[in-house]
Amino acid sequence: MSFRELLAYLNPVDAEADEGFRKEVVRASRRGLAFIGSINIGASLFLLAIRFFILPEPSTLPVRMAECAALILVGLLVLWLSTVKSVAAYARGIGIFTGFVSAVVLMGFALIMCDRISHADAFIPGEVTLVLLVGIAVFPVRPLQTFGLGTAMTLAYWCSAQTANALRIPGAHLEPTYLIFMATLTLVATALAAVVYNERSQSYRRYQAKLQAERTMQEAQRRAILAENAASLGRLAAALSHELNSPIGALSSAVDTLLLLSARQSTAPMDPQRFVLLLNDLRKTIGDSAGRLSDIVSRMQRISNLDGSEVQRVNVNDLLRDSVQMLEPRIKGKAKLELDLRDVPPLICKPVQLSTVFRNLINNSLDAVNGDGRLRISSHAVKDEVRIEIADNGHGMSPETLAHIFDPNFRVSGDRVGTGNWSMFSSRQVVREHGGDIVIESRPGDGTRIHLSFPVQQFSSHS
Repeated sequence: MSFRELLAYLNPVDAEADEGFRKEVVRASRRGLAFIGSINIGASLFLLAIRFFILPEPSTLPVRMAECAALILVGLLVLWLSTVKSVAAYARGIGIFTGFVSAVVLMGFALIMCDRISHADAFIPGEVTLVLLVGIAVFPVRPLQTFGLGTAMTLAYWCSAQTANALRIPGAHLEPTYLIFMATLTLVATALAAVVYNERSQSYRRYQAKLQAERTMQEAQRRAILAENAASLGRLAAALSHELNSPIGALSSAVDTLLLLSARQSTAPMDPQRFVLLLNDLRKTIGDSAGRLSDIVSRMQRISNLDGSEVQRVNVNDLLRDSVQMLEPRIKGKAKLELDLRDVPPLICKPVQLSTVFRNLINNSLDAVNGDGRLRISSHAVKDEVRIEIADNGHGMSPETLAHIFDPNFRVSGDRVGTGNWSMFSSRQVVREHGGDIVIESRPGDGTRIHLSFPVQQFSSHS
């Protein structure tokens, strides 16, 4: 590792150049302030109690009480600062300074009590260790900041011991082994802080990479659904042309006949009874044609709602019938269709998405059949579930293919790169987003059966 790399590892300022990571550091530092304030209060009370039981010296009680009060005061101040939004950007620096102040208070009172308890300063190494470890654990401190805090506490101990010695406090003196221990502890804590900070940074990057991967997957899924819908537009246009021609032709013919009949009646009146019969026939023809057009419009609203994310209460059988009607020209040329749609409770769902899934699955079944193809679509309710089955007598799939049927992937064909299984991957995603499940059974030469299930009770609460 070069010197520049070592410096970057010890002082990773570039990591916080990322705005997102910097905000995460600020949030973590603010939480750390609240935690360190609680630690100050809790630890001071704990140390007061533990020292009283270990060294029950009544003469030191006032000093211990004063030490506890000082630490609690610092803790309360830090807790208050953690609630002030304007200091959030400085929370880490405040936390480091709080650690230094706490260490100075602990070391100072330990030296003061040396005149009443022999070796009262023996607590100092443990107190310094506690401050450093808590700081590393609760704050995203950089390694050099940890080194600075450890060095400052070492110098503070040196100054406090020299001051106590100058004030001639009995038993208070500078212990060289403590200085060596603090210097060693500072180096170890710096290395530990480097590891923890680097792991924090790497964890953030992994989280961002995961989010990006999920966004990419969602975008790919959305594009796959859009591509399938775009491919369906051609089939939809053909089906609409076929369906609209008949009622529009009948309606146009009826209107023309009505106009001619009215013109003739005004010039050469016919028998009234015959005239009424003709009017009734024309009215029935116009009504039937208008009804067929209304049905087509209703079906189109379910299939191609402009708001694909709108949640509606629909009967899944209607979506299946609409999908079959949309694919009818292709079905007639590929397979004999059997519909077995029984009464099922309505689902609260996104109709456009489920219609896309049904069309994908029916198209896949049609791709698998040839010659005397048979396609069976059924639905029924079982307890709190709506179950749908799409079965064909096509060529089926091998266990290896079936094991990866839902895996999104890419395939190369000539000079073009295409997608493979994205429609199946997207279909499963949509089904799962609706709380359902999809299971495929298939064997080579024995066709394929696709089982879909949707929990009714989960959605009925939205009704």
